[in-house]
Amino acid sequence: MIMDEKKTACEVFSALETTSEWKASFICANDDLHRALVESPLAIFAYAFGVLLVMFLVQHASRPNPNALKKRSRQRSQNKDIKPEDSSKKEDNSAS
Repeated sequence: MIMDEKKTACEVFSALETTSEWKASFICANDDLHRALVESPLAIFAYAFGVLLVMFLVQHASRPNPNALKKRSRQRSQNKDIKPEDSSKKEDNSAS
């Protein structure tokens, strides 16, 4: 079976009897999308913008929050200031 090079995948698969309707519609939609990407530079710019947007969001999500780091370091320094002996003395004074 020699294929004519001008036929699209949609035309080829739609002509086959063994191809289901769902598969043929999916291949035709893929061909339409490919044709739109090739013919219009706007689609390429939209794709590039989407990729850059996702990269920006992933980078921001992976960066640690500086406010959370400040709070965590403050809590650690406060916990180091209170010694276990001091807390037991406070309990003794409250009991008397």
